[in-house]
Amino acid sequence: WAEQGGIATASWHLNVPTDFANYTIGTKIDWDKTTYSQKTDFSPSKAATEGTKENQYYTQALDTLAEQFLILQEKGIPLLWRPLHEAEGGGGESGSWFWWGREGSKAYRELYIYTYKYLTETKGCHNLIWEFNSYNYSTSENWYPGDAYVDIIGYDKYNCTDWSTGSAVLKHNDSAISSTFYGLMEKYNSAKMIAMMECD
Repeated sequence: WAEQGGIATASWHLNVPTDFANYTIGTKIDWDKTTYSQKTDFSPSKAATEGTKENQYYTQALDTLAEQFLILQEKGIPLLWRPLHEAEGGGGESGSWFWWGREGSKAYRELYIYTYKYLTETKGCHNLIWEFNSYNYSTSENWYPGDAYVDIIGYDKYNCTDWSTGSAVLKHNDSAISSTFYGLMEKYNSAKMIAMMECD
């Protein structure tokens, strides 16, 4: 992408063992025994707490990422970086679809900030453009890590697809849903660029 004059982008869906309590750090685990959904006992609040088993697992994953980020940084290549995305999910404190949102907004914010500080301060990765996925619910601001840790706020736009039937049915609704994006601008006082980070 850099050779073509573009900026690369990456999302991060970290898989964790479904049965983390009985997992030994560093051992191989079959793919079907891992998940990035809520179907795990892996604790996001413990992942952001040094000295815990979850933190050891999480920081090993961050170390692996940092090695690659620093290769890009050495070459002067920035990365649009979207970790721990769509945390609020269906809304509120219990609507998350992913393990990083399973303990609510406070634990999520702490994990996001921990991730930011670990990669920037501990590992020295300064080529990342940090993206935060928001929704436009009344509770969405509760999940926001703060202006100091976010460069771009974004929304994942899937209004073309009808998910109410339990399967993806294309509705051919091509509305730009501009009211959602303007709502995000107002919610965050136009402090950050608002982007469309995913779409159907």
